[in-house]
Amino acid sequence: MKKIIILILTGLILMLVPLSAQEMKASAVKEINITNKGLTFTPNEINVKKGDTVRITYTNAGGFHDLVIDEFMVRTKQIKAGESDSFEFRADKSGVFEFYCSVGNHRKMGMFGKLTVSE
Repeated sequence: MKKIIILILTGLILMLVPLSAQEMKASAVKEINITNKGLTFTPNEINVKKGDTVRITYTNAGGFHDLVIDEFMVRTKQIKAGESDSFEFRADKSGVFEFYCSVGNHRKMGMFGKLTVSE
């Protein structure tokens, strides 16, 4: 009887280990740093996986700008040259989304990029 209980407990523990590893991986934050050169974000393409927790830090290299991703309802403050701001979100939907500067007509002038969230 003791052997059966030990086998059952060992099996349960082995089943839980992969779940814990997956949970740890899902809770890790993917750090992304973005800056600008004129009216262009660098990098202007970001790739993450669905389920990732993403922290984006935007450092303004010149002008007055912000960074917005509408679909995840996140944005930095509008900041001056030399300042930084960040936000964090969970990439809970897959697809291709635009991030952009909402100041004036900067978006129309090309200050945008692409966030791809893959399965």
